[in-house]
Amino acid sequence: MSFLHNHSAGNLAATVISELEALSLPPTPHVFAVWYAHVAGHDPALSASIRSRQTLGQSLTAEVIEELHDAHIQNSGSVKLAERSSRAVIMEIDGIVDLIKMSLGSTSNYSEKLSLLLGEMVTANDPTALKEIVATLVKATDETRGMNQTLEKGLRGARKEVDDLRKVLEDTRLETLKDALTGISNRKHFEQSIQAAVESAKQSRRPFALLMIDIDFFKKFNDTFGHLTGDKVLRVVAQTLREKFPTRATVARFGGEEFAVILPDADLMAGWIGAEAARQSMEARELVKRSTGEKMGRISVSIGVGTWTRNDSALSLVGRADAALMRAKANGRNRTVTEDQLDISAVA
Repeated sequence: MSFLHNHSAGNLAATVISELEALSLPPTPHVFAVWYAHVAGHDPALSASIRSRQTLGQSLTAEVIEELHDAHIQNSGSVKLAERSSRAVIMEIDGIVDLIKMSLGSTSNYSEKLSLLLGEMVTANDPTALKEIVATLVKATDETRGMNQTLEKGLRGARKEVDDLRKVLEDTRLETLKDALTGISNRKHFEQSIQAAVESAKQSRRPFALLMIDIDFFKKFNDTFGHLTGDKVLRVVAQTLREKFPTRATVARFGGEEFAVILPDADLMAGWIGAEAARQSMEARELVKRSTGEKMGRISVSIGVGTWTRNDSALSLVGRADAALMRAKANGRNRTVTEDQLDISAVA
C-alpha cells in the first residue's frame, strides 16, 4: 500500500491523537484502540456509548476508556478491525518517515550545491558583471540556510512524533495477541503461530513439537482457596513455561487452565524432554499464602506431546497432541505422554 493510499489513515491517526490530547487522555494502547475505532466509525455501539456518556456530562477518564475497551474491543470483532487499522497507519507512518529522511537529505545538500555553483560563476570571464549576482546569491543562500534549519528542526520534531505514534500503534497491535491475566500469548496468537509453523515446516522439512498442557485439579484451587489463588496458579504455570522454553518458542494460554507450547526445530524426544523439565519444575514449587503462611499444595500438570509430520495440518497436530494429553490425564495425571504412546495403548 503506497503512502498516498494511506493518506486518510494518517489523517485519522492525527485526529485521534489530537482529540485524546484535548480530553487529557494518555495515548496508551487501549485508549488509542478505543478512540481510533470510535473516530473511524468501526463500532457504532462503542460510539453510541461514548456519545451517551458525553451527553450525560460524564468524564471520559482512562478508567472509563478501559471499561469501553473490555466491552467493545477486547470481546468483539472490533479487535480485528483495530488491528487492521493500526497496520494501515503503521504503513502510512513508514511512508512519512521516508519522506522526512528525503527532505532532510535534500535540505542538507542544498548549500553545498549552491556553493559549488557560486564557485563556478566567480571563475567566469566577467567578474564585474557577476559581482551583483554573486552578492544576491550569497544573500539568498544565507536566507535559504536559515529556512532550511527551521525546516529541519520542524521535520525532526515531526519525525519524533511519528515514531512515538508508531510505537503506540505497534503496542496496540501486540496487546491484542496477549493473554491479559498471564501476559503470555493468547489463543489468537497461538492459532496464528501454529499455522505459520506448519507452513515453515513444509518449506524446511524440519519438524517442530507441540505440547498441550492442562493443570491437574485446577477447580480444587478455585473451590478451596478462591479465584484469586486460581489466578495465581495460572500465572505461576505461565511463568514457569516461559522460563523453561527458549525465546523462539511460542508459549500460549490455550483456554481456561490449558496451555500450549510450540517448540521449533524439535522432534518428539526433544518435546518430551522439554515437557518433563517444565512439569518437574512446577511440581517442585509449593504455593504458600503470603498473608497467613498457609500452605496450599503443589501444582502438577498433565502434558501431551505431538510432532509435525509431512501430512499434518495445524488442526490434525493439535488433535493428536490433545489426545496424548487426554491419555496422560486418564493414566493418573502429573505425567507426560507422547503421541507414539497412543498407538501402544490402542494395541494393548
